[in-house]
Amino acid sequence: MAIRTMSTKLQAARITNLDFRDVLKESQTGDVLYCDPPYIAATFHYNGQSFSRNDHRELIHLLSKSNSGCVLNNSDDSELKNLAIDNGGACFSYDFDSRIESGTTSSEMILWW
Repeated sequence: MAIRTMSTKLQAARITNLDFRDVLKESQTGDVLYCDPPYIAATFHYNGQSFSRNDHRELIHLLSKSNSGCVLNNSDDSELKNLAIDNGGACFSYDFDSRIESGTTSSEMILWW
């Protein structure tokens, strides 16, 4: 039942793989944006481009100014968490067993505006 309900609700969803700046330019009031950037503690590239700490800062700043509902997850990082909170965001931090290596615990955060 829950899967069918979610399927119905997601019929109007638009899933993209774009630069966050482009997504935020296109977003409208009433949209909900879920952002899943590379973990701040890792080195990843999106579309052949690196995603720096400054990109993370810019993403948080732009999300805080958006008229859309915004959710972002990342590894728990005190600087980014404080930046989000200082810009009207809220944060939930949690630890979990990453299962990559037995006994390894990871800390993550979910930020929202």
